[in-house]
Amino acid sequence: MPALGTRHPADYQLLDATGQRKGFQIFYGPVTALTIAGLLTELGTLTGTVDDLTIGTLAKSQFTIDENIISNTVPSDQAAQIGSNLLVMYQDATTEQPYSFNIPTIDYSKLNFVDGGGNAVIFAGAGASAEVAAFVTAFEAVAKAPATGNAVHITGMKYNSKRE
Repeated sequence: MPALGTRHPADYQLLDATGQRKGFQIFYGPVTALTIAGLLTELGTLTGTVDDLTIGTLAKSQFTIDENIISNTVPSDQAAQIGSNLLVMYQDATTEQPYSFNIPTIDYSKLNFVDGGGNAVIFAGAGASAEVAAFVTAFEAVAKAPATGNAVHITGMKYNSKRE
């Protein structure tokens, strides 16, 4: 169970080629007059990296501070399906508590896979795609552990494609 107190969620919603919507949620730290400018920059960067990493339409982002309706346009690429997603696994940098979420309508062409087949995605180092590396950097800069508010780091990524 999350600790008592204020949490700061960021929600992203994507639209697939059939008009279905699906999203994911992350958490970020407290917002103060001193931190808001940097936080808005970090959230903007994260939003850009999510858009770069997906082929669906980034339809909506919602932060505790505000809500932005970005688009209602159905993507023309029929490969944009909510069942094609990237599982992002991360953990609290202090307690090592694990967390995860799925990014729907992932663009398969933006992923590089670990040798040996399977669906494990290279998310760090020279083998990671530019889009994945940018997402990791942006996510780790802004995201906080839901239960503690501690910094987080990504521990793995897996591609999944299924019909929903």
